[in-house]
Amino acid sequence: MYITISGIYENGQIILQESAPTESRMKVLVIFLEESEFLPNQTTINALQAAERSEYEAVNLDELK
Repeated sequence: MYITISGIYENGQIILQESAPTESRMKVLVIFLEESEFLPNQTTINALQAAERSEYEAVNLDELK
């Protein structure tokens, strides 16, 4: 399952901007974005989904911009 929830990191805590999709224990990936960052493109989304499935592959870094 791949779900994205936006949030803010402040004073050592991550504050989610919506409720978590589960009450049970679940692995998460945390990505810190600069304020001016744009939404990830499809290549970035595909890479994150592959990482979640532990299917790592080489990605051209220019494609992630």
